[in-house]
Amino acid sequence: MDEEKYGQYFAQSEKIDDLMTALVHAQSKISTIKKDSKNPHFKSSYASLESVWDAIRQPIVSADLVVNQIPLGNNMLMTQVSHKSGQWIRGIMKMEIQDALNPQKRGSAITYMKRYMLSAMLGLSEEDDDGNAISSKPVGKPFPTATKTSTPTTPTTPTTPNAAPPKKLGELVDRVRVLKVPSGAVSEYIKKAFNVSSSRELSEEQVEITMLHFEAENMEKTT
Repeated sequence: MDEEKYGQYFAQSEKIDDLMTALVHAQSKISTIKKDSKNPHFKSSYASLESVWDAIRQPIVSADLVVNQIPLGNNMLMTQVSHKSGQWIRGIMKMEIQDALNPQKRGSAITYMKRYMLSAMLGLSEEDDDGNAISSKPVGKPFPTATKTSTPTTPTTPTTPNAAPPKKLGELVDRVRVLKVPSGAVSEYIKKAFNVSSSRELSEEQVEITMLHFEAENMEKTT
């Protein structure tokens, strides 16, 4: 595997509509994640990997979902969320680790990546916490920062009950502009992936997935 290309990578099956429906069901059943661990550096609490799994295990099973997390070597972790329909989304994360030959440091990094990616892939809200415990940081191409030029108009209020807030839609507008996504490509993608005709109908999670999709496409073109 080309590490430079797949340092941070997102991919998905051709269709993910059934998967998204299942994720919505699972998220509606996930209770508050217990912050059962302490970070002595920041004197704060955070949810351990075990606590995250305790909160999500039954909801994802009841939604016919399965999560696989596989270390790929070279401080990389693949996380895949799959639905019984065969649809899936997949993310790959890499971290730099100080003293990478130390088994305890490597183990801590893998645990951190597992928890971080579980939260990201399932749309869980959780305070970032113990990254300093392994003196690590994600590696890969960061999302470009949009320049403060004229910004296309975004809706002031969501048009559907679970729609993403205007600020999130504004992030999508900025992201696709920076990535120079062809006109109409976003509409075509969200119609195919989520069966919606307007970005105003997207949930916050669907906005994130859409941005990741076009970021991944851009990475493939530039590597």
